Amino acid sequence: MPQSRQLLNMFFLFAALGLLAPQVIQAAVFAEQSVLVLSGHWLEESIALEYLLDKSQKIAQTDPIVEANRFLQQGFQRYQLSQFRDAITFWEQALPLFEAIEDRRGQARTLGNLGNVYNNLSDYHQAIIYYEQALLLFEAIEDRQGQARTLNNLGSVYDNLSDYRQAIIYYEQALLLFEAIEDRQG
Repeated sequence: MPQSRQLLNMFFLFAALGLLAPQVIQAAVFAEQSVLVLSGHWLEESIALEYLLDKSQKIAQTDPIVEANRFLQQGFQRYQLSQFRDAITFWEQALPLFEAIEDRRGQARTLGNLGNVYNNLSDYHQAIIYYEQALLLFEAIEDRQGQARTLNNLGSVYDNLSDYRQAIIYYEQALLLFEAIEDRQG
């Protein structure tokens, strides 16, 4: 496969994940045009852009990994904008896709994100449910940083519930893991 085609395929993947700004997509139109010229086709800029967008959407729809990560990213973007209900919608779409492809890290991250959003919505009991599920998965895949962050989040929820004894238990467990992995920010 020619290098230009490989780069283009990578572009399609990033576009499908929603990770490219419109300016990058616009610049990529010119790369797509040169590839299309090499293959005996010439397209106007608007047609090339339409082709790029169509191609990236098809990749997202046919590849569950890409689609799951796209939903994860879109949920995170909404979360950062404090659009918590929209974030939940995207993450709830990502979760079964991660389950279907047996991506336990993706499942754990998504569950942790759902815990975060419910914590922000003051639905602490729902946050605990998601955090506990995430913790089990992080333990299963031996992701100590994920475990430490989730334990810290559980401590925060119990702190919000004024259950300080339980909060301290979780904070202490998190601290031990953060120290073990030499994570000074945790």
